[in-house]
Amino acid sequence: MQKLSLALTVVLMASCGLKTEENYQKMRGMLVTEKYNDAALFIEGQKEKFYGETNAVLYYFDKLMALHMAGKFKESNELVDKASSKIEDLYTTSVSKQAGSLLTNDNVIPFEGEEFEKVLIHVVGALNYTFMGDRDGALVEARRVEEKLSVLNDRQSKDGKKDQYSEDGFIRWFIGTLFETEQSEQSMNDALIAYKKALEAYEKSYVPKYQTPVPSVLVADAFRAAEAMHFDEDLGQLKKKYPNAAYTKQGDAKAKGEIVFIHMNGEAPYKIDKTWETVADNKVIKVAYPEYISKPKQIAYATVAVSGTSAKTQIMEDVNAIAIQSLKDRMGRVKAKMVARAIAKFVAAKVAQVAGEKAGGGAFGALMGAGASIAGAATEVADKRSWLLLPSSIDVAKTYVAPGTHNVTVTFHNASGAVIGTKQIPNVAVTAGKKVFLSARTF
Repeated sequence: MQKLSLALTVVLMASCGLKTEENYQKMRGMLVTEKYNDAALFIEGQKEKFYGETNAVLYYFDKLMALHMAGKFKESNELVDKASSKIEDLYTTSVSKQAGSLLTNDNVIPFEGEEFEKVLIHVVGALNYTFMGDRDGALVEARRVEEKLSVLNDRQSKDGKKDQYSEDGFIRWFIGTLFETEQSEQSMNDALIAYKKALEAYEKSYVPKYQTPVPSVLVADAFRAAEAMHFDEDLGQLKKKYPNAAYTKQGDAKAKGEIVFIHMNGEAPYKIDKTWETVADNKVIKVAYPEYISKPKQIAYATVAVSGTSAKTQIMEDVNAIAIQSLKDRMGRVKAKMVARAIAKFVAAKVAQVAGEKAGGGAFGALMGAGASIAGAATEVADKRSWLLLPSSIDVAKTYVAPGTHNVTVTFHNASGAVIGTKQIPNVAVTAGKKVFLSARTF
């Protein structure tokens, strides 16, 4: 009996799922009131007792985002690198770790992150470099997104798996925007290539899979780049696809400066436990799996007003939709794994019962089987770990203004258009032919 009790204790301890939403709610007040340094300190304080070694990647995810919001871009990027390295290390050792979850659950496996989360760390990294004024660093980090997507596609092809998230339209557009900052003929050509790839990503992936429309910001950028390069064929194709598109021609754009406003809007979805039922030996067995729940987004859009001009934000990256669809895409594999695990636990209970009968009779055997069944049920908890500090969406607005120093007013609106908040960004220096990147984070 002592051995059985000890075994059950060990299994039950391993079964506890990480309560990421509960941890997030503890720091949410700090985030909403823009006390991002406090949030980073809170995460650091939870490093050992909440995250631990099994959830080191999630610790990196949360803290790098808190540091990004706090404006500590260099420190944030140090954690981007650590997270990326840790994820690669875990990928090479994942086979042996998977075996450990067979009679417990996925919470005992070191957290690697969803595929889209592994990619979005480098989007944050690219933004960090951009806000530090390091264009080359931002381009390098953006290219890491391309590399991650390429590796992801290769792995999925070899495994016979294909998830919906295999391309990122936002980062393609952002790469084009970064190239444009150089203002050379070659960089404009590179920008056009990036914009065309971004258009393809939205048209073939984002529109049908996530219901994210092709952003007019991107269309205008592609038109301007094609016109600047005198690529009549590209212009013709764009006009055919987008006959009503409006854009600022390159000659006018070079005489002014451009303000690019990036809005990290709302809160990422969180996971809850859901259950299927399967049958083994004429007995119904419950099987746990995760499901994303969306959080309502308070702000529908923002307007950016600068010296008589204004622009409205558009969704460029619907993180909420990507997360939900990505989980749905792999749900067949999740279900197969969970059913196999539930049956394995059932078989373990039967084996324990038989062993108990041999060792101490029918009553003891029944107790052994019941104990193993209880342990199996207790460990049937879905893996609900996720990167909750991500926004619901990344929205963008762009406007051209005369060179000089400007005060920028950002007004936040709900779905009915009512104003629910404003943000003042004073003394923004704008230079002709250059881009200025501004940002805001709202919950």
